[in-house]
Amino acid sequence: MLPLRTDSGAAFSIPQKLLQICAAPCLALAVSGCWYSAEPLINAENGSAIPFEGSYADPDGGEEPIQISAFGAGVSYRVSQGDESQEIYFLLIEGSWYVAQITDPLEEPEVVALGPDLEGTRTPTNLSVYRIMHWSGEVLQIYEPECDEDLAKIPGIEVSDATCLIGGLDALALAASEFTTAIETGEATAEYDALRRLSE
Repeated sequence: MLPLRTDSGAAFSIPQKLLQICAAPCLALAVSGCWYSAEPLINAENGSAIPFEGSYADPDGGEEPIQISAFGAGVSYRVSQGDESQEIYFLLIEGSWYVAQITDPLEEPEVVALGPDLEGTRTPTNLSVYRIMHWSGEVLQIYEPECDEDLAKIPGIEVSDATCLIGGLDALALAASEFTTAIETGEATAEYDALRRLSE
C-alpha cells in the first residue's frame, strides 16, 4: 500500500497499483506490480547486460516506437517513448530469461487525482516493481508474475493480499527461476505482452 494524504490532511492508503501513474506507461511494464521491493535490488553493479537493446513497435498501435537503450556506466538502461523515459535494470536468470526492475521515479511530493473531486499528495516511495522477460531474438515477451502462497516458502519473501514483498536479490532470483522453469516445463501458463523489435 502507498501512503497518501488528502488536501484536508487526512492520511490513507491505496493499493500498490498506484505505481502505474509514476512509471513509464509506454512499455506495459509498470502497471500494478504483484512483485515489489521496498527499495531497488538491482543496480548498475549487480545488473546484467542485455542483448535486446533497440526499437520496438508500440503494441497499442502508437506511431512512436519504444526504445530500450543503455546509458551511463555499468548496465543501466532506459525505456523511452517520445518525451517519456524511465530508468530500468535487468538481471539475467538463465538462458534468455531476465527480471526487469522499474523503480518509482518520484523525487518530490506530487499532487495526484484520486477521483473527480478528490486529490491527494503522493510522496516518493523508492519502491520497485518487477517483470519477467523472455527474449526470442525478435520478440520480447513481458510477463507480470503472479504472487501465490508458495512463494512465501522462499526466505526473504512476504506474501500479503496477492502481492509479494521481496527482501533481497537472492530471493528475487530464486522466485524468478521458479517462475521461468514452470513456464518452460508447461507446469504453468501465463499471459504476456509482446514487443516486436523493428528492423534497423
